[in-house]
Amino acid sequence: MKREILLSDISAENLLSSNDMAKLDARGCAGCSYCCREMTDTIILDPWDVHLLAKGLGAGDKNNISLSYLLSEGKAELAVYEGLTLPHLAAADSGKGMSCVFLDSNDRCSIHPFRPGLCRLFPLGRLYENDTFYYFLQSGECKKSERTEVKISNWLGIENLKDYEAYILSWHDIQENIKAYLKDCDEENAKKINMTMLRLFYLMPYEPDRDFYEQFEERKKRIS
Repeated sequence: MKREILLSDISAENLLSSNDMAKLDARGCAGCSYCCREMTDTIILDPWDVHLLAKGLGAGDKNNISLSYLLSEGKAELAVYEGLTLPHLAAADSGKGMSCVFLDSNDRCSIHPFRPGLCRLFPLGRLYENDTFYYFLQSGECKKSERTEVKISNWLGIENLKDYEAYILSWHDIQENIKAYLKDCDEENAKKINMTMLRLFYLMPYEPDRDFYEQFEERKKRIS
């Protein structure tokens, strides 16, 4: 989830790598769906998330795997974050309050095998610093008090994790550069830039049989 974190709450001792252990496993989250509720627009989706979600949900033929499918099905929405227009998971009233649209009637995640990166990360956060990033355990975010240690790479459950981490760092840098540029843009140009970013990284389908990271790098070069 997107959260405002006080740097005073983070010390060098609790900055972690994917090879480190952390208290993350709450027995499969049995009986708890807290982090899937009241999430509103906090589960921001990056291009990898959208690609994975659309494939997992069976988004039509191979040429139609993109954000368009998720938006048309009410699974995702668009919002503005610091001037940058980005998609996020949609929320709906489940009768127990607002919750993720993918939370099923048994209060379990219906897309767990292909859930977004921020969902995989929770209750960890990421701190970007000096052209890299570190993981850290967010205090008070998970409501389960009894948690056992697990290796962070296993917790994330992402194939080719090093490629994924390099991509995450690259995507973060792109967003920061665009947000800085948008601060000096008028409204019309800001809209054009946001639409270009959405088309290039989200709306233009990725080829499902090709490596995602290679395709991302190809698109990245188009804005260099």
